[in-house]
Amino acid sequence: MEEEPKINTTPQVTKPINHPVKIDDEYLSQNCIEKCIEEFNKIVSGEHNSPLEIITTKKVLEVDPLLIAYFILFKKEFNSLEIILKLHVDTPEKIIAKVGQYKMHALFTCGEDVFSLPIHKSELIPESWIVWSESFLPITFIDVIKYEVTFIDLIKFQNLNGKVAYEKKPNNLYKRCRQFLYNKFLTEKDGLLYLSQLAFYKALEDAKILSFYLYKDFHDNQEITEEICIKEKFQIGTSLRKEKAFRFYKAVQETLIFNHLSKKPPIYTFIYATLLSSQLLPGEFNSENSKDIINTLKNLWIFTQQLVDGLDELAKNIYEHSTNNCGVITGRVYSRGVLQELQNASQKNKEVFEIYLGSFKNSVGNIIDRFFEINVIDGGKCGVVQKVKDELEKSYNKDFEQDDMDLFINNEIKFSNFLKPSNSHLLNQQTKRATAHLGLLIFSKLIEENKGLIRAGTWAINSTVDRDNVLSFPKIEKTRFNNDSAPLCSLGTNYHFLLPFNPNEPVKPTIPIKYELPFESTTLEMKNIEDLLNYDVIDYSVGHVYDVSLEPGKNYLFITNSSQKLSAATREEEYEFWKEINDAFFLPHLEQIQSSNPKKKSFVCLDLNKSGINVSQLFRLLGRWELGFSGCPLIVFNIPVVLFFKLIEINEYYYFKLKEEYKIPYWNINSLILFYCFSETENGNFYFTDALWGAVRKNYLFVNQLINKTNFNASITSFKTKNPNDIELKEVINSDAEEIASNKNFLARFGLFQNGTTLLPFDLLLNSPEGLTLFEHNASVLLQNELKPESEV
Repeated sequence: MEEEPKINTTPQVTKPINHPVKIDDEYLSQNCIEKCIEEFNKIVSGEHNSPLEIITTKKVLEVDPLLIAYFILFKKEFNSLEIILKLHVDTPEKIIAKVGQYKMHALFTCGEDVFSLPIHKSELIPESWIVWSESFLPITFIDVIKYEVTFIDLIKFQNLNGKVAYEKKPNNLYKRCRQFLYNKFLTEKDGLLYLSQLAFYKALEDAKILSFYLYKDFHDNQEITEEICIKEKFQIGTSLRKEKAFRFYKAVQETLIFNHLSKKPPIYTFIYATLLSSQLLPGEFNSENSKDIINTLKNLWIFTQQLVDGLDELAKNIYEHSTNNCGVITGRVYSRGVLQELQNASQKNKEVFEIYLGSFKNSVGNIIDRFFEINVIDGGKCGVVQKVKDELEKSYNKDFEQDDMDLFINNEIKFSNFLKPSNSHLLNQQTKRATAHLGLLIFSKLIEENKGLIRAGTWAINSTVDRDNVLSFPKIEKTRFNNDSAPLCSLGTNYHFLLPFNPNEPVKPTIPIKYELPFESTTLEMKNIEDLLNYDVIDYSVGHVYDVSLEPGKNYLFITNSSQKLSAATREEEYEFWKEINDAFFLPHLEQIQSSNPKKKSFVCLDLNKSGINVSQLFRLLGRWELGFSGCPLIVFNIPVVLFFKLIEINEYYYFKLKEEYKIPYWNINSLILFYCFSETENGNFYFTDALWGAVRKNYLFVNQLINKTNFNASITSFKTKNPNDIELKEVINSDAEEIASNKNFLARFGLFQNGTTLLPFDLLLNSPEGLTLFEHNASVLLQNELKPESEV
């Protein structure tokens, strides 16, 4: 009898298969990214199999670096994922090279080969892939370690002497430097070091001074001189020859831009070099435009610093607050024509970009034809609003945060509330300087001031499906769009900023473009020096407990030194720093520093030398002081004057946005902060004396106008330079006797001023890092400086 065939009763499991993502677009941007996100989610869920394969069916004309940024997020979440980008065979070689550069940037900044590019057959890395781009920033991966390397650590320069042949022509010398760094990368694989030094040299080369700047590196540390330039026939452009070329170099050096840049973290060189490389400087240098070039260098340096401030805050938010603690920053500069082509590649964004571009038609001046685009993304599973709500629940304080919690419970807080502080639904924590969330505020202020476009998106509260989007046009444009008109990619939290550039109109900085050292010395009134004889100076170090016998009735200047590097501190570490100086130092001496008798009042000086504190941290630190020690004057010592200006700008932004609806004061009128802040010169740091005080802005201007009579004051100098017709400053200068008397009577309570009239000369008690008193130190700097107006180039 024939055996019946056995039937397999084991259930068949359908194995996931690979589903290539086919792209019909010539521009690989948001549409392509969205399709890749959709396929990535299916691979993660097991519905589809790896690899993530992208196949373009048309000749590719442009690739958004944001696409590669999302590839990096994919790899960080699913490390074994293979990503293959198959470009059409007709794709131009320059586009393949650009994608190759993206590939190398990803390798440099996140440490792994993120995707494969089959159209490139060779196993060797072409040198053309490892050059500085003239249109985009290096794609920058951020986690807690990479944040330190990119935003905190200084550039580590490779020594060129004996390894590179010197050349008088900057472009030839740059090529030799690039070849040397390329070979170093091939052997040492330190991509970020390579990119940082390459960017620095590219910025010098674009400013046409690389061979001048590096001269001493090849000539036994001998500085280049005018005689050498004449003898060796140095030349810049068509008409800057010999002594004219040297004078241009010296004028650039006197700005100290490249001195500062060489002492900054890599992110500064990335942005500044990209700006200079993007045709923002004229192609030809000559005697007629050389002064304009130097002004452009200055303006772009100011802009770079502000851009870094905003990016720094967003980068810290990435690793502190996103659920996967990592993200990516991309940036590029392109023409109006490219923007129009890009908008056509995405129907979703087409109308938004059309309206935005149209908003410049009625602007004064030439048409805007260049744009700087920035994207900051993370792959977090928790939205910004949800994250803030969760953090609030952990630190819930009924006295302070009940109203905030009610807004969350009632779903009245949206993502836009963190970008627009004047909105009616404002968290109490946003109105308190001590707990201020400044990341988006700093960045959105810069974008607003320069007529930029802001788009942002995050997960809606209690959801990983619905999105909470923000769309903000410049003030000049009234539009019918709502926040959901042009959503960004549906993964994590993403920010998109677009900044216009006008070659004939420099970017508008939010801090003064320049402030000048005094060209003539004032006579310091010495009549109140005798008051200082009653003061003893006591130095403290944070973290140490001192048993010091204090004499009753004696006045003291308590100086506490910041031993903690604050530049990379988290919010928790900021709080611990405050708690440490509060518990170990301030509280034990409250009787001395809170005396109601101004003649028996001691003071606290916080020395922040080398702390690396940024404007957000300083704003919160002083906010804590304002809340916790109202009535106790504080001296803040050893911060850059630029940081002081940033503090004032952020404070004024808060004040003008919130004063009407929330009745917040300019500052606590019972709290006065005195600043000794420095500006770097070729002969050392020069110290200015400024103050922050007052319920209204006029109080702040009054106290600095008073200080300006006997000290070098940066506030009034900058106001007269930047805003010579400032109405409130004029009102202060022309104040009536009653108002002057009222202000002086209030200032007299703090004990810092002799009868509310003359600031006590604390520069005779405070020592510079070199050991001289500040008075002696400033005198030394002034004697060495050649104090004259900017020379003609």
